[in-house]
Amino acid sequence: MRYFDGCPFLKVSRWHNLWRSNIPNLCSLKQQAGVSGFVAIDAEPWGTSLTDIVEIGIAFIPPVDIEALQGPPRSLDSLQTRYPIQVCKIRVANREQGQRMKRESSIFGPTHIVEPDAVHETLQRLFQSFRDALGPQASLTLIGFDLAFEFRVMSSTYLGITEHVSSWVDLQEIIKDVSSCTNRSPSMRESLIAFGFEGDNQAILPNRMAHSAGTDALRIIALLVNLLALSPDATLEIERRPVRKWVGTGRVARRQMKAKNQFSGRPRPIESYPFRARVRLNGGSALTMRQMADSFSKYGPSAIGIHGGKKEGYICLPSLDELDQFIEQTNGSSAGNGQFWDAISEFDPQFTTSRTASELLESLEVASAAAIEQKKVLRKQKKEKEKINLEQTYLDFTKSVDDLRLGELWG
Repeated sequence: MRYFDGCPFLKVSRWHNLWRSNIPNLCSLKQQAGVSGFVAIDAEPWGTSLTDIVEIGIAFIPPVDIEALQGPPRSLDSLQTRYPIQVCKIRVANREQGQRMKRESSIFGPTHIVEPDAVHETLQRLFQSFRDALGPQASLTLIGFDLAFEFRVMSSTYLGITEHVSSWVDLQEIIKDVSSCTNRSPSMRESLIAFGFEGDNQAILPNRMAHSAGTDALRIIALLVNLLALSPDATLEIERRPVRKWVGTGRVARRQMKAKNQFSGRPRPIESYPFRARVRLNGGSALTMRQMADSFSKYGPSAIGIHGGKKEGYICLPSLDELDQFIEQTNGSSAGNGQFWDAISEFDPQFTTSRTASELLESLEVASAAAIEQKKVLRKQKKEKEKINLEQTYLDFTKSVDDLRLGELWG
């Protein structure tokens, strides 16, 4: 998430000094490294609220000596061995995560299970312990990777965190600035691979495995250390990797979508795509199919459409729950270059009573079977009508012949 003066989804009035203390580039980040400790944060959303979390990962590293960063580590194990990094994960009690994907274990630090109303206090104690470890002269810098959700949570629910940090930086934006990836925001996976972590199975997970917030926080520290070791004139080469089905972004996702699920305008018929969201960029920029696929393929849309004017897009999801989750996570999220996504639901219950993918499939199969049966009835009626017409034509013909013969006899 890139810093800019106004932010439509963050309440920054109570912590505007921190908001304005953004570290804008790699040069400034390196200057900060010797005098500030860094706290990496990664939060996982829960439920339908825009600010509830199911877990939050924290990783702390004290000030880094850039001169000693020759040959930075290329695995999470070696990273934690070489630097005094503290990692922990806070799980919110009685909040369950989705079970659709296997989730990685949190092996790099302890997991604390905390009641919802005690999370804020636990976080404040952690941040205070980091400050105590640094001493009175050092400061804390908050770091993350695409911090939009974390900032939303912090500004509305865990505001006390802001009292412990003096600056912040989104490493995704720094990596984008120093990489060959100029027209889009790189993923954490792509960034780690670019820094040489591809051979570490703990850093680079299979595409179908869900991440642990604690390990993601350590991955953010890994990106920080490698950024600090990067030469000022170096360009980080980021290669887009195709992924299977709808996971992540890439050419495979776009190719599958292009085959049958791209529409000009709203996907039709609406009965087949009832769980639809309308999206647009808050700056009014035009949209492209590639941009839509790259931005939203991770949600597994069943169809995508773009309005003729290119200013509005449409994302169809397999179920109502997935549509609600998409709206929750997308509305107000960063689209890069200082823009944000506006997303609203266009679900209309009058078109379907279904709420899940299986219910929708069943209703479509029932409708299809009914349509087939109706066509059979219509074909049967048509054949019967044709038979009656043929018989009537034959009767009319024979009557005409009989009348002709009778006329000849009388003539």
